[in-house]
Amino acid sequence: MAMNGHCSLILVSIDLPPKKRLLWNDIETLLALGDAIILFGDFYIKNTDWRCDTTNINGRALATLVEDHELAIIAPLTPTHLPANIRYRPETLDLIILKGMVLNQISIETLYCLSLDDLPILLKLGSFTGTEQSIETKQLLTGRECQLRLRKLILLT
Repeated sequence: MAMNGHCSLILVSIDLPPKKRLLWNDIETLLALGDAIILFGDFYIKNTDWRCDTTNINGRALATLVEDHELAIIAPLTPTHLPANIRYRPETLDLIILKGMVLNQISIETLYCLSLDDLPILLKLGSFTGTEQSIETKQLLTGRECQLRLRKLILLT
């Protein structure tokens, strides 16, 4: 994706299964792809910094990686995962990691319009300084959400 007056923007979708360890070498490899990068999706990484109840080992490691590489993490203000089991609390598992991006030109929110336990996130890129937003809005779905939609389509046919 190219942005007017800027270098190319690289978008990378992440969908980490709950029991899988995130390999930091993989993240560093993805970050080396360019100067302006957005890693987004279900990292299944918990950290109280982005409104989770607990911090897991991957959450601590990601916080260190972000600090070491001068990256930014943005997370929606509301949870992205609504567990079916009421013993578990809603959490924010979908994040965006930014490299070389201006934070005041990025907005993220959780969309509650689908009946999924993993909710999609809406990412808006552009200038938010004026009263009118003259930017194009794109909905970014995590890999798990795409898989669920494909399964539903297959069952319907």
